[in-house]
Formats: sequence, C-alpha cells, structure tokens
Amino acid sequence: MIYFLQVVISGILVGGVYSLVSLPVVMIFKSSKIFNFAQGALVMIGAWVAWFFMDPAQGLGLPWPVGILLALVTAVCMGLVIERLTLRRLIGQPLFATMIVTLGLGAVLTGIVAGFWGQINGDSYPPFIPLGILESGPMSIPIDSLIVFCVAFALIGLFSLFFKYHRYGLAMRSVAEDHQVSEALGIRVTAILQITWALGCLITFLSGILLASISSVSHTLDSVALVCFVVILMGGLESIAGVLIAGPTVGIIEKLTAQYLDPLMGGGLMQVMPFVILILFVFIRPYGIFGLERIERI
Repeated sequence: MIYFLQVVISGILVGGVYSLVSLPVVMIFKSSKIFNFAQGALVMIGAWVAWFFMDPAQGLGLPWPVGILLALVTAVCMGLVIERLTLRRLIGQPLFATMIVTLGLGAVLTGIVAGFWGQINGDSYPPFIPLGILESGPMSIPIDSLIVFCVAFALIGLFSLFFKYHRYGLAMRSVAEDHQVSEALGIRVTAILQITWALGCLITFLSGILLASISSVSHTLDSVALVCFVVILMGGLESIAGVLIAGPTVGIIEKLTAQYLDPLMGGGLMQVMPFVILILFVFIRPYGIFGLERIERI
C-alpha cells in the first residue's frame, strides 16, 4: 500500500507540470479560439534559452535570477513577434489555416533549437531549485519536484482568477466569442491578442524551465506537448479548472502503468495508455470534464 501511494504521489507531481504546460494552450484557445500546435517547440526553446543564459560552460554563465528574467523577457518579445508577424494577418480567416500556421511555427522553432544547440543534448540544467528528499513517514518526496508542483498550481490558480475578474481576462473571453462585437464595445482585438500571446509564451517558457530543471535540457522536451494535448482534451478546451484536474490524473495513469503494467507487457505501455484513456473518455464526455457543451440552434 505504501508503494502504491508513493507511485500516486509521484504521478501527481509530474501531472502538475503537465497542467502548467497545458495552461497556455487553454489560455490562447479560450481567448482567440486558436489551438496552438507549436506548444511543444515553445516549451523546448524556452528551456534552451534559459539554459544558454545560465550555463557557465557553454552559455553566458549569468546568475540564475538574471538568466530566468532574461528568458522571460525573451518569451514576451517572442509572443509579440509571433502575433504581429504571423497571426494578425489571419484574423477573420478560417481557424484551420491558423492551426496550420502554428504547426509550421513549431517546425521553425525546432529547427532553430537544432541549429543553435544541435550538438548538445541531455545536458544538466544549472541548479537553482533546492535538491534533496523530503521524508514523510515511509514515503519520500523529491523536493525539487514538490517545488515545481507548487509553483505550477499557484500559477494556474492565479491565471484562473485573472480570467474571471481582471478586465483584460474578461476582454480576452469577449474577443474569443466575436471580434466584431468586441470592437464595437471598445475592445482593441489586436491588443488583446498581443497580450494573450505574450502571456502564453511567458508561461510556456517558465514551464519549460521548470520541466528541464527536474530532468535535463534536451531536444526531446517538445514531446511533453503530446501528453499535454491529452490533458487539455480531457479537462476541456476552455477550462483552466479542467486542466488542474486532468494533469495529475494523466500523471497518475502514466506512473501506475509504468510500475504495474509495463513489466507485464514488456514496456512501452506508459506512453500509450494516456491516449487509450482519452479515446475511451471522449465517448463518455467529448467536451471534457469542465468543457463547455455548446448547443446551437439549427
């Protein structure tokens, strides 16, 4: 029983990171109805940019507070550039075209990482989160994973309040519903979309930094987006609360599968099981745990 609880706790901690990586996708979709397929590449480039600023051997070797701050400033600038140069021209165009653009953007960002840091892979991240083990009775919890989990859920709670009460959060929701009506109400659609992408890239870079800090910086960090798409669809495309629940749920499923089913099946089932659960889940609740069930009059 103790071992089972240890596996569950480990899954919850990993799921917190999944929730944080999923948050910007939900935020952008919630405010612009654009599903960002470049999320994995943005996570990866965020981790690499911060590593470049902080690493003393192959980077600039700046103190970690300065390195992270510069990485977040880079994230905001990147979000503004992405919105201004690519997505603004697609306002009013079919959503499918916008999604294809985000796929192309992901490929470009992946190529940038390969071009600048292609010879480096699996390098340890400059330490800035305390390491160690927190003993709680017979169970042990990695301190760095616990800190990342707490930061992730604090950020998710903060942005949930932002969307519910702040005027910019309410403006984002208005823009998502109808651009023309929002403009008629005095809301600058282009400005709101700029804010959305700037905040989205900011959170994405931070999630990439936290993810790399508990593992390593590598060219496979973008693969986390596949799992996060499962989290988003299970939680609901427009639901931050759904992401909050679905992330740890998927993390627990992965860890239980790895510990109990992979040894019986010869391995590899851990990567597949979240998608199997998603397929079964959409038959029961296709709009997610807290997703909006839209009913249109014919």
